[in-house]
Amino acid sequence: MVQNKNSNPHYYVTMEIGMDELIAIRKKANELLGAKISVNDYIIKAAALSLKEVWRTPRAARAGRVAA
Repeated sequence: MVQNKNSNPHYYVTMEIGMDELIAIRKKANELLGAKISVNDYIIKAAALSLKEVWRTPRAARAGRVAA
């Protein structure tokens, strides 16, 4: 793993996201349902729905373009 990271180019992408509204929704849902729904649960659900809607997006990139 160390050799792979040292010999291949890599980069990191970061983004700042306001989560105030999600935290408020989570709090209300937990109170109404008497459950413990985590922020991670919402993130996983959002990712799954996104992949379901745009399922061709995560394809292997070849020669600077996305392969179909």
